[in-house]
This record gives sequence, C-alpha cells and structure tokens, in this order.
Amino acid sequence: MKDFFRKLKNKLFGRYERVVNFTEFIPAHDVRASKVSAVFAYIFFFVPLIFCDDRQFGRFHANQSLVNLLLSSLGAVLLSFIPYVGPFLMIAQEALCLVWAVRGMILAGRGKAISIPFVGWITLLAYRMPGQE
Repeated sequence: MKDFFRKLKNKLFGRYERVVNFTEFIPAHDVRASKVSAVFAYIFFFVPLIFCDDRQFGRFHANQSLVNLLLSSLGAVLLSFIPYVGPFLMIAQEALCLVWAVRGMILAGRGKAISIPFVGWITLLAYRMPGQE
C-alpha cells in the first residue's frame, strides 16, 4: 500500500517537486562555522548575511528563508482578495509556510542544505552553486 501511494505521489507531483540537496557539496568547516546563524535565518533571513556573509551554508538558508517569507506574504495578500474562502486558504497557506520554516530550522541545525519543496529552487540571494568558486 505504501508503494502505491509513493508511485501516485511521484506520478502527480514528480515533475513539479524540485528539491535541491547541496549537503555533500558544502565543506564541513563551512557548515560548522555558520550552523547557528543558518538556524536563525528562518526567524530573520538577514542574520547569516550579517554574521557569516562569505559562508555558502548560511547564504543557502538565508535564501530559503527569504523565499518562504515572500511566498507567505504574497500568498496572504493574494488570498485576501478571495471572498468567503480566502481567509481559510490563507490560514492553510500560512500553516504550510510555518511548517516549511520549522523544517528548514531542523535541517539547518543538522547541517543539511536541502531546499523547500516546490519553490526552493528559486534563488534570490546569490550563493555559490557546486563547482563555482
């Protein structure tokens, strides 16, 4: 039964779900140096930009936090225009963004650089991709 749902999920959302995983490409000393600021990035996205500007790990999580913040804000504004159902959709969308933020904090605390599902591939703050110097 689990296999059926996994295949169904891949068939429905497989081409839309882009999860970026840079964990193995980021040096361990970079992760250790910016792990705390990467966790705090999900509260204030600019914390890693101030305290560890040159660290790829911190900038990755700052970017993910900014994407989540903009998605939350833009979604709330757009959904507020829908009468009757809009407030309920807005609550669901804000809950999803909160879950993604908590997930990001946990992953940053564990030293992993895994993006937000569906929208994490968007890059607003430049960070070095694997292979770039």
